[in-house]
Amino acid sequence: MLKKLLVSLLSALLCISVVAETESQSNENQNETDVKIDEKGDVFVSPLWYNISFDSTAEVKSDDSYIELKSVVIPSEIRVDGHVYSVTSIGDKAFDKCHSLTSIKIPSSVTSIGNGAFEDCDGLTSIYIPSSVTSIGDRAFDGCWVLRNIEIPSSVTSIGERAFNGCISLTNINVATDNSIYTSENGVLYDKNKTKLICVPRGKIARLVVPTSVTSIGAYAFSGCSELTGIEIPSGVTSIGEGAFSHCRGLTSIEIPSSVTSIGEGAFDGCSGLKSIEIPSSVTSIGNRAFDGCSGLTNIIISSGLTSIGDWTFSVCSGLKSIEIPSSVTSIGAYAFSGCSGLKSIEIPSSVTNIGYKTFSNFKGLINVALENPIYSSVDGILYDKNKTELICVPSGKIGGFVVPSSVTSIGDSAFKDCSGLTSIKIPSSVTSIGDHAFEDCSGLTSIEIPSSVTSIGNKAFSECSGLTSIEIPSSVTSIGNKAFSECSGLTSIEIPSSVTSIGYGAFSECSGLTSINVTTDNAVYSSENGVLYDKKKTKLICVPGAKKGKFEIPSSVTSIESWAFSECSGLSRVKIPSNVTSIGVCAFTGCSGLTNIKIPSSVTSIGRGAFKGCSGLTSIKIPSSVTSIGYVAFGRCSGLTEIYIPSSVTHIEDWAFEDCKNLDVIIDNSEENVTVGWSAFLGCKSVKYLK
Repeated sequence: MLKKLLVSLLSALLCISVVAETESQSNENQNETDVKIDEKGDVFVSPLWYNISFDSTAEVKSDDSYIELKSVVIPSEIRVDGHVYSVTSIGDKAFDKCHSLTSIKIPSSVTSIGNGAFEDCDGLTSIYIPSSVTSIGDRAFDGCWVLRNIEIPSSVTSIGERAFNGCISLTNINVATDNSIYTSENGVLYDKNKTKLICVPRGKIARLVVPTSVTSIGAYAFSGCSELTGIEIPSGVTSIGEGAFSHCRGLTSIEIPSSVTSIGEGAFDGCSGLKSIEIPSSVTSIGNRAFDGCSGLTNIIISSGLTSIGDWTFSVCSGLKSIEIPSSVTSIGAYAFSGCSGLKSIEIPSSVTNIGYKTFSNFKGLINVALENPIYSSVDGILYDKNKTELICVPSGKIGGFVVPSSVTSIGDSAFKDCSGLTSIKIPSSVTSIGDHAFEDCSGLTSIEIPSSVTSIGNKAFSECSGLTSIEIPSSVTSIGNKAFSECSGLTSIEIPSSVTSIGYGAFSECSGLTSINVTTDNAVYSSENGVLYDKKKTKLICVPGAKKGKFEIPSSVTSIESWAFSECSGLSRVKIPSNVTSIGVCAFTGCSGLTNIKIPSSVTSIGRGAFKGCSGLTSIKIPSSVTSIGYVAFGRCSGLTEIYIPSSVTHIEDWAFEDCKNLDVIIDNSEENVTVGWSAFLGCKSVKYLK
């Protein structure tokens, strides 16, 4: 309410005098044409936007227009109709990804630097933090590649997580000696008492000995120290924080002292140089992704204190040759051993009562379960539930043919995922459901018979089974999941029986060889015409087979084009949309690279996310005045587009909407001054012009 009142007052002024300092323009000669106030009450003083408050303070806001800025002097104050607003803060993401920015001057009026304020300003060579600043936000300078030194004044009482992460040239963080919260030693940042190690500059090399006073290694403290080859952790340390050593690729060995009780999420993520590690018995929990991507690890010793292994903990440890799970472990998280292609086998002790989703995804070795385990069992290295009614995981190294045991009633999520060496699978008549991703990317599979007992086929169940040339959906099936047969390039036709009452989005999308989808006439929910899938009344166009070529006219009864309906129909050159259509769904025409002409009727109110993404053959398109929103990456990578006019009816353009349309001149009718534009909506476009 206060903000609206402020907007009204400002808009009522006949003359606005705004003063700001830039390197090329003094306070006295501020050009009024460089000043404006938007509908939210934010003030523009070239070259920056400000959020102003009734307490006479102003905050520097983020804006896409900053992308070309090379140097900025932030003024200590701005004036609006003679009223002074002190610039006290630099807002969240204010200068995020300003790659051209090489210098910035922060005035002594500023007390806070927001989260990600200078994130990815990879051209910024130096920065002076004035003694007025009390807080530095999370990731404030993350990704400032060429920054070499940071001086923290005595006034700073709060430094957020990852504030200096990704500063690969940073060699020193120096804290004023009279700072009451923080201190530094040899360019390393600590809390005042040196009990917590907060940040090691990414430019530090070789070996580091952590002071004996330290009891905790903070989140992301060493993250990205790729030149670090060795570290000595004192026996007083009890916790290793989230991402503490992530992406320390030069680290070949580390000894975790027996005082440590917890290893945080992603603590050693991406430490590809680590060869072996021993987790002491004092450790009771290992966070998610703790050793994810440690591809050089060949051996891990886990002592008996550990009770749970988190999600993705040892994912993509491709060099791992052996690991013993102690009998103290009760839970193994999702994807915990996915991509551990070097393991020949893994033993699951009787104590484990919970195995997460895709725990052994793309795992080639054998899975052996202790006979006394009350929840799980195994046969020939394949994981089942105790009674062998659910097939949970077939290692991706299996080749040839496979017969599912007759006791199995359900094939679990991702059960055969990535089993590219399997050529045939026999499913018994006892099976009633096929889970999500069950046979995804079984590219070697040439034939499979779905028994008449099956009632549901899960999301992406057969996605990317490129070797399948035919499949029969039995009359027992009632539901087919999202993208169930997507990217099955070998399929030429699909028959939908009368029993099917639910077909998920993109179920047959991106099947480049598919010429027809035929629905039995007695199906109560769906219908087909000329091999194209519709709902029963033909008001929804659900799927056009990927091999369709030339021109296509949508029936006049259709009111909505469903998500993925024409996805990757690269052979289509023209599509005629009837005047009844009101919505174009997510990725409806994505990848239709041969499409040269399409007219969006004036009945359409929204263009969905990715609707025309990658339609590189389109040279022009008219957006009617009925459209109010353009979705995320809706026209992304439409490299053939040269000009587009966006009418005043459009009030919202989502992130990346026209990303990488390199030949495109964009004209936006903003006469109503009510259009909101998402992040990088026009990134890579030739030009963007706003009409007032």
